[in-house]
Amino acid sequence: MPHVYLSIGSNDNAADNLRRGVRMLAEQVDLLAASRVYETAPVGGGSANYLNAALLIDTPLARDVLKAQLRQIEAACGRVRTDAEGRKSKVVALDLDIIVYGDDAPDDDLARYAYVAVPMADIAPDLIPAGESKPLHTVAQRFANSDLVVRDDIQLLPPAEG
Repeated sequence: MPHVYLSIGSNDNAADNLRRGVRMLAEQVDLLAASRVYETAPVGGGSANYLNAALLIDTPLARDVLKAQLRQIEAACGRVRTDAEGRKSKVVALDLDIIVYGDDAPDDDLARYAYVAVPMADIAPDLIPAGESKPLHTVAQRFANSDLVVRDDIQLLPPAEG
C-alpha cells in the first residue's frame, strides 16, 4: 500500500470538524501519523482563521478513488464549495488534499504555503519537495516568521496506549 500524505484544514467549527474528518478517514484507511495542529490567518483574508494539520495514511485505494472518498468526507462534514452567488466559499467546514501519493512527486503547495509545509515537516521532515534540493524540515524554516501558531490544545489522534 502506498504511503499518502494529506493536508487537512477547516475554518468553520474547525477543531470539531478536523477531529470528525480524521475519525471518518480512519474508518476507511490506515491512519499512521498526524502532525500538530496549527492556526493561521486565511490566505487573502476575509474569513475566520484556519486550523491546519498533516496526516500520513496507508491505503489500497487508487489516487482518484481516494480523492473521491476525501470529497465525500468533506461533504459529510458540511463542506460547501461555492456560496449562493457561485463564488468559492470562504467558509470551509473541511478541506482534505492529497499532498504526496506514494512515489508521485509532491504537490507544488508543499513548499509554497506555511500551512502545508510546517505541518508536513512534523511528520515527513526528510521529504524533498518538488523543485527543492533541501529536505522539508529545512524548507519549513523559511516560514519561521509566518503567522502559524501551534495549537497543542487540539489533538487529532487519541493518546497512544502505554
